[in-house]
Amino acid sequence: MTTSQFNNIPQALEEYDKLKRHQLIIGVPTDDGFLQMIARVNEYGMTIYPKKGEYLSVPNGHGGIVKLKSVTIPPRAAFRWTIDHQEHDWLVYAGQLVADILRGQGTAEDVYDKLGNRIANDFKKTIEKWKTPPNAPLTVANKGFNNPLIDTGKLHDSITYEVVKG
Repeated sequence: MTTSQFNNIPQALEEYDKLKRHQLIIGVPTDDGFLQMIARVNEYGMTIYPKKGEYLSVPNGHGGIVKLKSVTIPPRAAFRWTIDHQEHDWLVYAGQLVADILRGQGTAEDVYDKLGNRIANDFKKTIEKWKTPPNAPLTVANKGFNNPLIDTGKLHDSITYEVVKG
């Protein structure tokens, strides 16, 4: 066995170059404007006013309608909270994945796949566990349950990652 069989540096440099030429984007897909809007409204909050007329017509969960002058959705900063509480762990994990490349046990694609999946799953776990502020009673009546960041599950299920040049 020659020392060249243990020399992973040329391959590692190629993989590191791939890492430098790309970046990881994690969250709600950018091609879904509706889910992007839902994510923003939940993250930062918003007051909704009627576009036409004096009142919003909101179902009451029992077949009737409630007329409201506005509806305020409070901020539920699940994405920012997850970043604040997980970023250090993600950086440590990324460092381990990059070190695997030098040992000849990984590729740039492995780094992006493993890190992207971990971060996307951490966002999903936060959404599943988020409890405050709770839904308004009218929202609970309409949804049938009180999970502030899950209604149909589409937002939760859409969270993914992509690798882009740049």
